[in-house]
Amino acid sequence: MAASRNSPVTDSPWFWACVFGTAALAALALAQPKFGKRQTQIEQQFQGRQFAQTGSPGGESSVAYSTPGQTIVGLSPIVWGVALVVAIAWGLFWRQLRYRLRLEKGQVPQ
Repeated sequence: MAASRNSPVTDSPWFWACVFGTAALAALALAQPKFGKRQTQIEQQFQGRQFAQTGSPGGESSVAYSTPGQTIVGLSPIVWGVALVVAIAWGLFWRQLRYRLRLEKGQVPQ
């Protein structure tokens, strides 16, 4: 860890990973309702086209149409991935801060 005694906290790449990761999570949370509506529409169009191509009259009950809360594709994998990156970045940032404090107190040999 190459942290100098006088360097600001903003020099840490882990600080910026936490900041931008948190901003990405906030953006995903704000985009979720609009994404859900649009994804539902896309999936319903796809399922309608599939049903129209098969032309089977008995298949209508077997086709599960998407609803705003129940889509096939969602944002949850992206949210979990970004949350994992933020958690790891926060842990490494905290470790770097502790190292810097020990360095300032003279507890770490130079």
